Formats: sequence, structure tokens, C-alpha cells
Amino acid sequence: MTTGLVVVHSALILTAFLVMLNGCLRGSAKAGIDAVLSVVWLGLLGAVLIIFGWQSAVLGLALSFVYAAGTRPIARSLARRMLGYRTTLSSDLTAHRSVLVYDGCRTRRPLMGDNRVTD
Repeated sequence: MTTGLVVVHSALILTAFLVMLNGCLRGSAKAGIDAVLSVVWLGLLGAVLIIFGWQSAVLGLALSFVYAAGTRPIARSLARRMLGYRTTLSSDLTAHRSVLVYDGCRTRRPLMGDNRVTD
């Protein structure tokens, strides 16, 4: 019984991670992937409800949000490595000209070489 719960919670962690990763990525299939992952998540919770009882299902539901919050930084980091700077909705470089980057000094410099001082 304990092995089954470990497997189910591992699947819930993986599903939460994939949902968070899909939220950071872009593409035309994003809505479809979200729908499939939601069905998988609901299926896992339904299986827990049938096999292990309602207490385990409620615990799995609550822990799913904890798993999602825990895996979100990892998913964002992976998405940034996969896509580089293109993790925002617009991948146009000119859209990022006004973004300021902290370069380790006390001064902030613009991201794209714009020499105007903005504060």
C-alpha cells in the first residue's frame, strides 16, 4: 500500500512539474498540453480516491499545489535554458530594450545597449 502511494505521489510531482514547465513555454499546442495534463492529474486523483480512500485523495489534492509551488522554480530555470531569453510572450528583442539589468554594481544598465538613463 505504501509503495502505491509513493508511485502515485511521484506521478503527481511529475505532473505538477510538467504543468509548470508548460506554463513557462510558448507554442500553439500549449492549451492542448494543459488539457491533457489536467486530465492526467484528475485521473491520478480519481485513482487515489478509488484505491486509497477519500483522505488520501484530499491529501493528494492539497499536496499537488505544494508540489506545483516546489517545482515551479525548477521548471522556470529549465524553460529559460531551453529557450534562452524567449520565455516571455513576445520574442522580439526590441520589446526588451527598456528592461534594466542589475550588473553586480550599484548602477543599473539597460539590457540592449540603450544608453539613456532611466529611473
